[in-house]
Amino acid sequence: MNFFLDRIAIVDLASASVVFQPLPEPALQNRDLACLGEIFADSLVFAAGRLTGSLAPASCLLTARCGDKTCLLKGHFGPALRRCGLDALVLCGKATRPSGLALTEQGIRLLDAESGADAPTQRAALLRAVRQEHGADDDILCVVTGSAAFAHCASPALVWDHGLAPRSALAAHWMAEHNLVGLCLHGASPYLSPLPLDNAGRAAAPSVLLTAAEYGKVLQAARPGTPTHILPVGRSLACHACPAPCQCWLPGPQGFVAATSPEAVALLLEKGASARRVAEIFLLAERFGLEPLGLAGLATTADVPKDVLSHVQAVDEASPDPSVGKGMLLGICPFFLRRFPAVRAALEGLAVGTDDKTR
Repeated sequence: MNFFLDRIAIVDLASASVVFQPLPEPALQNRDLACLGEIFADSLVFAAGRLTGSLAPASCLLTARCGDKTCLLKGHFGPALRRCGLDALVLCGKATRPSGLALTEQGIRLLDAESGADAPTQRAALLRAVRQEHGADDDILCVVTGSAAFAHCASPALVWDHGLAPRSALAAHWMAEHNLVGLCLHGASPYLSPLPLDNAGRAAAPSVLLTAAEYGKVLQAARPGTPTHILPVGRSLACHACPAPCQCWLPGPQGFVAATSPEAVALLLEKGASARRVAEIFLLAERFGLEPLGLAGLATTADVPKDVLSHVQAVDEASPDPSVGKGMLLGICPFFLRRFPAVRAALEGLAVGTDDKTR
């Protein structure tokens, strides 16, 4: 009814061990995993929502929790966790050396990793190690910290398959402090979505191509009232089950760069950055594992400095968004819900449990 698999993994990084167990009773009764942050107060908890990884539109959201603090992760992390047969992943303890964690539905393996390497190098090394053991055809989601978090930068961010994870400093800081360079999820457990193809939530979701004009609307939605000019847009980047992507590829100095934060693109344009400089900043952010909002001071500098980490600024917390609470509960991208209120209204019955048809 609520798309929970009733299974979590508790990983002790210090002993390289894992325990699989059912959801704690408060989480199961409330059908809400927010309480896991309190139950595992000193741990980092990646928790799914009721529809994370389902056929619901933009059902990509995982919440990273540490005590009462949270950050939101999109992309394809949610379905990857479901393929491991899990509703939540709880990380505790500190690895004895910089390590990567490979997780399947059966268990874990800690891999040696290099904390000082840049994010693409970290990711390539972890993927190579996993594939040597499990084969090159595995569908692996890999997320790494980059070097900025280990250098105690003010605004780090996780990096995964295509670009960085916006506003993920909470998770990046925790992972670096506990010697965890990255995570590889490569489960193969099948699961069925509880949402039928004719569900009202799906019917209310528009399919929107990310044209240049539409991208301008996306940037306005990310930072309302911000004057923005249109950037050249390549093919879009979509999170799981999203019919209206908000991310794109931008032409960079050497190839294309994944612009995964509309908020950062809009801010950089507001600061006077050219399209090329926006791409350069996102490339730096992806290389080191940085939040591009923290590099806004480089928007109009003559050249990008070599000592980029010394120019990173602390990032203000995001403004309160009424869609965030509903998004975390459902596992639906809050930005998508804000852009398309009709989808939010159609899915609210699932959250409150009053609409039998949408169940």
